[in-house]
Amino acid sequence: MAKESLAEARGFVAALTPPALRGGSLSQAVRRQAEGLIAETGLEVRCSVMGEEKSLPMAVSVVLLRTVQEAIANVRKHAKQARTVDVIVVFDQGGVRLLVRDDGEGFTPDGTQEGYGLRGMQARVAEIDGVASVTSGPGRGTTVEVSVPMTAPAGETVNG
Repeated sequence: MAKESLAEARGFVAALTPPALRGGSLSQAVRRQAEGLIAETGLEVRCSVMGEEKSLPMAVSVVLLRTVQEAIANVRKHAKQARTVDVIVVFDQGGVRLLVRDDGEGFTPDGTQEGYGLRGMQARVAEIDGVASVTSGPGRGTTVEVSVPMTAPAGETVNG
């Protein structure tokens, strides 16, 4: 019975894992997102991973991947005049940092933006004890930055 329960639990986890993370690492999934942006837009997208990749709880990997996806979707929709995009993942002893930066026309992030994208991103990151910020300004492009400490929610330790 225990084996059956374990197999069932693993099945649930596999079903909830985004296809981009199945059988691969977070950095591989992020690189694929960057490659997709290049293919769709022709923008110069520079993707880099720094530090030794850590084994992260699936919840953390999913939130970071969803953040990259949302930030890239925002570049597609809103980064008028953008020529370059940087997608950077940094693994260090303090945690994981993610940065998506474009050189588009930018906007004034005053909380009056329509849609749920940025607010949803910040809420998801907060659920894993991380911090998400958006920096932008007219003519200055936009930067989405996320920092997640090397501990997961509910005291779960991130392996590494």
